[in-house]
Amino acid sequence: MQHTFNILIADDDTNVYTASIKPFVRDLPEAKLFSAATPERCRQLMTTQEFHFILLDISFGPNDTSGLALLPEFRKAQPQSKIIMLSTHDDQLTMMNCMHGGATDFISKRDIDLPHIAKIIRGFVESLNQERHDEAKGLRLAGLVGAHFASESMRQVFKLAAQAQRSSSTPVLIVGETGVGKDVVANAIASVNEKRSLVSLDCGAIAESVAESELFGHERGSFTGADRTTLGKFRAAQGGDLFLDEIGNLKRSIQEKLLRAIQNKEVTPVGGKAVKVDTRIIAATNEDLDQQVLNGNFRKDLLERLKGIVIVIPPLRDRPEDIPVIANAIIAASDKPNLTIAPACMSLLSAYSWPGNVRELQHTVKAMVAAAVHSPVTVRQLPQNFMRALASEMEIHPTEGPIPGPTLRIDVPLEVELVVAENKFLKAFIEARQRQLGDKLSAGSLAAKLNINRTTLRRYVRRLGLDTDGANT
Repeated sequence: MQHTFNILIADDDTNVYTASIKPFVRDLPEAKLFSAATPERCRQLMTTQEFHFILLDISFGPNDTSGLALLPEFRKAQPQSKIIMLSTHDDQLTMMNCMHGGATDFISKRDIDLPHIAKIIRGFVESLNQERHDEAKGLRLAGLVGAHFASESMRQVFKLAAQAQRSSSTPVLIVGETGVGKDVVANAIASVNEKRSLVSLDCGAIAESVAESELFGHERGSFTGADRTTLGKFRAAQGGDLFLDEIGNLKRSIQEKLLRAIQNKEVTPVGGKAVKVDTRIIAATNEDLDQQVLNGNFRKDLLERLKGIVIVIPPLRDRPEDIPVIANAIIAASDKPNLTIAPACMSLLSAYSWPGNVRELQHTVKAMVAAAVHSPVTVRQLPQNFMRALASEMEIHPTEGPIPGPTLRIDVPLEVELVVAENKFLKAFIEARQRQLGDKLSAGSLAAKLNINRTTLRRYVRRLGLDTDGANT
């Protein structure tokens, strides 16, 4: 599919520019040229066309500032467009007004170079085509690693992953909370090029005493227990990528040696000599490394080295439109692919903040699928640990009338309000009766005092997360 690239020349003397730019447009079939000799024509085109590049003269139309007045209108209607202002008034105040209004650049008409303008436009065309290519490639990468989403923010994440895959010598830093899928993005970066390997190391799972050996290897006999020579992760990833997960957990002594390895492109095994390496670092962290630098826990020079391409993965609570997509994808890959989720149930999944992010959602949906006996899954069939977590987020407060309702970021069906209110009431009631009757009552005695059987009490304990001595016995 070929995309167009729309160019607008907004000037009362468009012939001067089209003479130079038309040959360029003929050379690029995806580029289409429009012209407007009046502000009125500009506004008309603004509502019917999307422009990627605009040459906008300040002094055209009924007064000398019509173009400048159009600038914020263009910027609001088409925020992604590149706008170059043209003017015979090349004083500093005019230029500042243009840049403050949202212009991409400013060119003086006193020494205008039309072939140079054509060259600028060509650069924008090539840049836009590359962005489009990266976005399409990013979606392919997401498909390869099984990432499912509907949000624009995740499209941008995988667009950056495509750029990182293309720039195979540039370090990558992936930032995001626990469970957002930093390892999935790292795998996406390495997935297309089969000639490049991806070697992973969880920096939070290795002791400081063995971190140097894990990264750089060691020679046989270099320390007690070194009964054989090992390459280390750096050399194991030679010619490919080394994924350092949770890099913020590395001690400063190891950070210094890692920095030296990146700078010099060589590693020194424990007990051995320096060896040249060609390994790109993909690092990931759930911490604020800039704050860690300020706290003295992370080296600033190492962080600067790691920030080649920075990919920030937003938490799931900031992209709730992804939740139904991910949930349905998990079901489709399960042994119950025809299972569906009732709308009220999906509303609950979308309302929860998911502190464990995608990983927590995956566990919840898999548990839901395993327990489901019929379709669709309703609110009452959701895993109880999820219902307890959701109930803890929902503040029951007085609303209009006698019925309390939950405070959530979306409208919650009445069925959901009923389940949450019921859970809160049961928990408060059982805990109050337990205190009244005595904390040391056996499960059988407590059940008898509450006039319910032990099986029902046990179900309540599991469902409500009660700390009731002996109720599970």
